Amino acid sequence: MAATKSQIEIKFDKDFWLDVKVPANEIQRNWDGDYADRLSRFINTQTVVRKELEPYWRQFKPDSEDLPREKSEMLTSITNHEIEWAQNLYAIHHFGKNRSSQFIDHFFEEIESEAETADLEEYYTDYKQQSRRFGKLLMIDLLSRKKFRDIQVLDFVKGKMPNVNTVSENILDNPSDDLDIGTVLDQLGADSREYELWHEFEYKSDEYIAIKRHIRDLVELQVEQNQDVAEADLVILRFKGDRLMVYAPTETIAQRAVTGVNAAADEAEDELDEEIEFEPEGETAGADHFDDFPDRIEEIRDMDNSEVELTDIRLRQSPLAGSPKVEIRNEKSILPALDQLKAANLDLLEDPDNVRSLKINYDGRPYQVYLNRPELDGEKQWALRYSSSTPSEQEQEAFENFIESTLGITPTYRHS
Repeated sequence: MAATKSQIEIKFDKDFWLDVKVPANEIQRNWDGDYADRLSRFINTQTVVRKELEPYWRQFKPDSEDLPREKSEMLTSITNHEIEWAQNLYAIHHFGKNRSSQFIDHFFEEIESEAETADLEEYYTDYKQQSRRFGKLLMIDLLSRKKFRDIQVLDFVKGKMPNVNTVSENILDNPSDDLDIGTVLDQLGADSREYELWHEFEYKSDEYIAIKRHIRDLVELQVEQNQDVAEADLVILRFKGDRLMVYAPTETIAQRAVTGVNAAADEAEDELDEEIEFEPEGETAGADHFDDFPDRIEEIRDMDNSEVELTDIRLRQSPLAGSPKVEIRNEKSILPALDQLKAANLDLLEDPDNVRSLKINYDGRPYQVYLNRPELDGEKQWALRYSSSTPSEQEQEAFENFIESTLGITPTYRHS
């Protein structure tokens, strides 16, 4: 193995690791009593090979030909050189738990030129050819640590339905450059929480802007030096061509984000070539559309048979004491159960604002239907989205026609 000519600073950056939900303070507090052993056990598993530790070892022994023969010996050598280096290895391992290999591989491929510049191309090639997961994460940490934030954001949105889908007649070419994100933050701050721009990046031509919503006051968090996981939510703006999708803790927060983006676009009107305004995607109906929601469910009841069944309802809040979230589900129709609750003065269908989603088995396929409340010109609307596992175009069309005939709005299909 050729010696590494240029050396890279290795730092156990507690603030960074806490920011990506790695318990950095706990790792240092309990290193001798716990985490050193955890790292040793992980390194000694068959999933890790000695070569995955060599880039670290080469940073303090760049010209040595006397490589430790065992990976445990190499780990001991690294720990004896600088204990924070070993702690950083554990932080990398912790971050990588349950992360999507698809995202790790994507951002690993992005650092190929940096690996060549740092004289690490032989390791890079080996990790790529042998699919060395830990080696790839270690290389990303050495050469472009901020990509861990990219991975965290993509893992956060993976498999989730956006709270809000909007579309504009014109495309915003460079959202992070064209928009004053401060305007979006001001709009979000209406709930008295602290919001801050956390990260921006591009992935497969989609631009992501991640905003952190702090659960508690920032000053409190700064005082509590030993806090291990930042108490914060993420609000993700995903720009895809002429579409803006928002992932947020609640639909209300997502709607405020859209309002903020439109306000920022208005402010930048002179610099933008075309007018930009994101509006709800798909068909919408007025605020009073579901005043007869129970009657519309009755229309589903009229068809409730082996081919059409309402099998699940999820409520954002319920008429029970304390207004808890409620889900009722079954393999068969839940309408008899809803009738029984209604007879006990617990009508779960009385307020459609409380209904988050319905699951309907239609012609042998389950569909999840989401009730959303987008805003249009400052007025609340109703919109429906639905998901299912790879329905054909014919199946989508048939289901959309069914929902339009019963609930009165044509739903928009979204991949889950």
